[in-house]
Amino acid sequence: MASNQTETFKESYDQLNNITNELKSNMEIDIDVLLSKVKTAVGCYNKCKTRLEAATKELDDILQGTTTVSDAKKGKIVNLSDAVIKNDVTQVSKLLAQGIDPNFVEDDACVTPLHHAAQNDSLEAAVVLINAGARTDSLTHDGYTPLDIAKMHGSNKMVKFLTERQKE
Repeated sequence: MASNQTETFKESYDQLNNITNELKSNMEIDIDVLLSKVKTAVGCYNKCKTRLEAATKELDDILQGTTTVSDAKKGKIVNLSDAVIKNDVTQVSKLLAQGIDPNFVEDDACVTPLHHAAQNDSLEAAVVLINAGARTDSLTHDGYTPLDIAKMHGSNKMVKFLTERQKE
């Protein structure tokens, strides 16, 4: 009987060993797949982290005044100002839809796109800018609002429009 029990024990042990080995081999495959996924995720994380760090540094530099907006962004700002000056509402809308801030100050004179609109009697562009969030109370370096600029340039329609919008 002891021999029979030993044999049964050995069979059970062998079966358990086989199951354990099979589980280990399956786990190794799963571990390899998991490891691959983790490496991919870490790679994506590192890329995102690098981009975020670069954007954060650029923002810090801008806020500290050690640099200005990137050339690509600057180009869009210049294009926005040009479109506003030309009263090209389609281009103004397109650039604003790309995320350009309608209150962006493009130079040391603190001129915003709405100041350009007021100076150039670009009423339709001014409407688009204000609807996109342009502030009517923004001041140039010399302390002029877009309304002041419109008055200086004798643009009666612009003066009326900006006066009405300031009341809102």
